[in-house]
Amino acid sequence: MPDIFLSPSLQTGNYYINGGTEAQFMGYLADALEPYLTVNGIGYTRSRLPNTLANAIAQSNMGNYNLHLALHSNASPEGKEGQFRGIQAYYYPTSVQGRRAAEALVNSLKQIYPDPELVYIVPTTTIAEVRRTKAPAVLMEIGYHDNLQDAEWIKQNIQNIARALAQGLTAYFGLPFKEVCNIKGENLNTAANIQTNAYVNACTNDGSPLNIRSGANINTQIVGRIPSGQMALLLERPQNGWARLRYNAVEGYASANYLCTCVSDQTARTGTVNTSGSNLNLRSAPSVTASIIGRIPDGSTVRILDSAGAWYRVSYMGATGYVLSDFIVV
Repeated sequence: MPDIFLSPSLQTGNYYINGGTEAQFMGYLADALEPYLTVNGIGYTRSRLPNTLANAIAQSNMGNYNLHLALHSNASPEGKEGQFRGIQAYYYPTSVQGRRAAEALVNSLKQIYPDPELVYIVPTTTIAEVRRTKAPAVLMEIGYHDNLQDAEWIKQNIQNIARALAQGLTAYFGLPFKEVCNIKGENLNTAANIQTNAYVNACTNDGSPLNIRSGANINTQIVGRIPSGQMALLLERPQNGWARLRYNAVEGYASANYLCTCVSDQTARTGTVNTSGSNLNLRSAPSVTASIIGRIPDGSTVRILDSAGAWYRVSYMGATGYVLSDFIVV
């Protein structure tokens, strides 16, 4: 398993033109990247506030990491505030692996940045996190926080940027890219094992965006929307049908009725139906009185998404429902 040192910006005094700081939003980006690293089999150690740059470099050098990845946003030169845009990946000139990693990350980010020609690699001997780290290193400057267009793009695309970074990392390490959340999991109102700081996804019935509100009440202001199927970070477990969460840079409350646990079809366990020749009923809920929505032949392979007492929640041939766990061999 490859292992990286993840170093989001610690610069709390670098302010975005539209509010917030570099440390805040690069921290959000690191939060969003973490589940992608886990699902894709990339180990990581992360630097966090109130750490210092010197300590972060020292911690990185204490380990045997395959890559040191620093996440920053940029600022225009003095006297030209707001005039620059784009993304740069800095690497040490003599580091072959650093350049390879920078190229892989840039190639991925070109796919989502509005002007791909402004996404490029830069050799440097002056940036400490590139010059002083033992591991091959890349320092990403993701947009200019003093430029309104870039600042808004960063805030509105934290999830997309994290996904693109993960795609770049898997390309660099020669790994197949896996999605974090591409199967509809269990509804948050009934999910017994959901934890805070886990990712959930919007699962509206009709595919419409899910409103994020300023308070846990349908009458409060809409402050953002989560597209159906997209992930959000759960900040508090649901209370009275509402969950506090963060999507990109927007924090607020969303109805738990339209939030589901995150499940990846790449990481879900598999099991084999063992019914001695008969079909296994696939039910709409974990109960023998729930409606039968399908039947699974003996010997079939199913993906196990969740467990609920004596039941497994499984996916089979595009259908998702519940089966008795006694009839599944894992």
